[in-house]
Amino acid sequence: SEKKEVAIFALGYYGWNIPLETLGTIDIDIQRVFIDLGRFTIIGMQQRFSSQDVDQFITVLRQIKEKNFVLPEKYQFGEAVLTEAEFNRLTGAFIIAVPVVTSFNSQYVNQKEWKTDIKTNVSFINVADGTLMGIANVETSGTSRETQYKSIQGAIDGIPMQLQYEIRKIPAFTLNTRVLGVERGTVKIELGTNMGIKPGDEYAIL
Repeated sequence: SEKKEVAIFALGYYGWNIPLETLGTIDIDIQRVFIDLGRFTIIGMQQRFSSQDVDQFITVLRQIKEKNFVLPEKYQFGEAVLTEAEFNRLTGAFIIAVPVVTSFNSQYVNQKEWKTDIKTNVSFINVADGTLMGIANVETSGTSRETQYKSIQGAIDGIPMQLQYEIRKIPAFTLNTRVLGVERGTVKIELGTNMGIKPGDEYAIL
């Protein structure tokens, strides 16, 4: 099986007052979730979308399939700008993932600690037909008795771990293989570690 390309945009947080220093390496960490699946080549995009930009982006992907559609040298989605070359690379991918913060709440609670709750939606777009194939809903929290920044950092740091769980609910990321043979208690399956199979994984044999 050949590895397919997945394009992943940076975490969008437009409209939410999230300090830049708390974001850390979140974009790389989200990409690593897909890398760990083992069977995809990752295209990391620097642009950040807002939740409103995602629908517009999907519409343009569909329009590109039309014969008479002419893509401009630059295309703007809110504050994110994509060049023609970047768009052309995206249209060659298998799936596009767009993570966007949809809710952010950080406050001092019970007169003792900072608490931050973040909701992030990761939209998965099928490039072939420009359709939304699924959304992973990720909810994370962070607390700190010291500073608000640390509570925000904790909530952000939890996004990749929760995404790792939610992403496997999307059919495109569910690993399916075949049993090639059974001999003396040993089962040989079609795919191996280079395609994402890990010790401890459980599979339903049908």
